[in-house]
Amino acid sequence: KNNWDIRKIKSAEGGAGTIQPAEVMNFNLDVLKYRIEKGSFIYEDKKSHVSAAAGYFDLAGKGDAAQGSYNFFTDAKVLNLVYHAANAPLPVQVKEMQLSFNPQNITLNNLSAIAGNSDVTATGKFENALAYFSGKGNLSATLNLKSNVFDANEWLPKNKPDGPPGSAPPPASNPLATKSADTVKAPCYQVPANIDITANATFAKVLYQKLIIEKVKGQLMIKDEAINISDLSGSLLKGTAKASLKYDTKSTGHPKVAFAYAIHNFDIQETYKRIETAQLATAAKNMQGSFSSELTGKGILNPGMNMDYNSLEGVGSLAIPDVRITDQPVLEEIGTAAKTSSLNNLEMKNVRATFKFKNGSIILAPTDIKFTNGYGINI
Repeated sequence: KNNWDIRKIKSAEGGAGTIQPAEVMNFNLDVLKYRIEKGSFIYEDKKSHVSAAAGYFDLAGKGDAAQGSYNFFTDAKVLNLVYHAANAPLPVQVKEMQLSFNPQNITLNNLSAIAGNSDVTATGKFENALAYFSGKGNLSATLNLKSNVFDANEWLPKNKPDGPPGSAPPPASNPLATKSADTVKAPCYQVPANIDITANATFAKVLYQKLIIEKVKGQLMIKDEAINISDLSGSLLKGTAKASLKYDTKSTGHPKVAFAYAIHNFDIQETYKRIETAQLATAAKNMQGSFSSELTGKGILNPGMNMDYNSLEGVGSLAIPDVRITDQPVLEEIGTAAKTSSLNNLEMKNVRATFKFKNGSIILAPTDIKFTNGYGINI
């Protein structure tokens, strides 16, 4: 059992199980690999570039091999490891990670890490990992993730400036013309058939763009050439939301998708302020109230991960129990012209609309909207 300062480790030039210290202060953890060969660890660093790292490994174990059958047991602990990849937006500090290895599985006893404003803890187990990474078996795993705060904004790509201050903006481009042939014809992601992974997540708070989502829970399952997100739920916009998604690549040239969501009591003003696409509905700016909506659907993706809208099928609903429209200039002008005040501060109650997707179209069922002033319209 030894403590090794990883800032002084470089690739082993000798035989199996040898480690030669050297004054190497930086290395690339992306290409850091441990493999078992004749019962010994071999450290490999095939390409170096500057990636800040500090901390130490605490390893203890034993192993032997007979006729290609390995019997290896070890425990590993990582403390205060700081890793900043060249293409990562910010460094990750692994405060503590404890692993146990044996020929059947790898157990993640504990992981505690911080990145920017985010924290995460994890436990889990990887079954048949050694055989899988050697190309001789399937991998199954179970992970449990927890976080007090996860700031997704820190991981989103940053918009690059168009040019120096005072420079002319770039010429407007046709968005359809900017799609490259590679983007349009790129094959869809094929989910591997030899993995069975289940990840359960519980996040107290998630920050995404302008949204603050609390009490986030969900499960991610990768199995049978499909990715299934189920029981995803959270509280936001003064309401709650649940969602599920399945991406299936089994026995088909085009991936199938199925999705569902149910949102309840979203505040209209909060939705307008925090979701940019909602601002396209300019009338929402002058609405006070809440709404709920449900949707289930399925479809097929084309190459490039684009939805084939002709394949899209689904049904949905929108419910507005009570909403008040205030300070709407258009209605005020109409009321002034008609010499009536009945259009001021309009209020609607118990509005419910249903719709469906079919043959590339959105079909809205006939909907009655009744106002408390006695007026009504049919859509």
